Amino acid sequence: MDTTLQRLHAVVIALLIVGGIVALNDHGASSPGASPSPTTTDRLGTITPTGCEALPGKGKTPSWYPDDLPLPPGSYASDVKLPTTAGFPRAIFAAKGSLKDFVLYVLSEWRKLGWTLGRGEAEAGEAEDNFFKTGTDTRGAFVARTTFCDAGWTWVYIVIGKSRAPRPTATATGTPLVP
Repeated sequence: MDTTLQRLHAVVIALLIVGGIVALNDHGASSPGASPSPTTTDRLGTITPTGCEALPGKGKTPSWYPDDLPLPPGSYASDVKLPTTAGFPRAIFAAKGSLKDFVLYVLSEWRKLGWTLGRGEAEAGEAEDNFFKTGTDTRGAFVARTTFCDAGWTWVYIVIGKSRAPRPTATATGTPLVP
């Protein structure tokens, strides 16, 4: 057997082993009866890949949030306060349901109310998209993640403004939270 092929096999086997270890670790952390892993969160409520996050407290829906941009029934604005960035207010919501439930809800309900969504992007545990209100200059974007310890909820970051909204990032920017 040629050495290049042997090296390729070795790399594939190594990747499969590492993937198996990661999968077992993730499975153990999310199995019924398992206590949530310790987490490390940044100032915006995001989470490191080492654990999960408790549901945030309930806050008041921001005054800037459009009345005709519903979230799944039972969802709520969190009490995590975020500063406005470059004229675009933003907030974190706890959406009732799985990530898939949230995405299907948005694709169905927002369109019915005149919102146009972009192409969107998704990967394991995360979905994001931009949107705008047809006939207006209202624009926005969201990132939705499966970071809560309770799998029946989805973490959702939404930014909305006039003209073009910046791509949302769920990482700290060094800007302190507003008390």
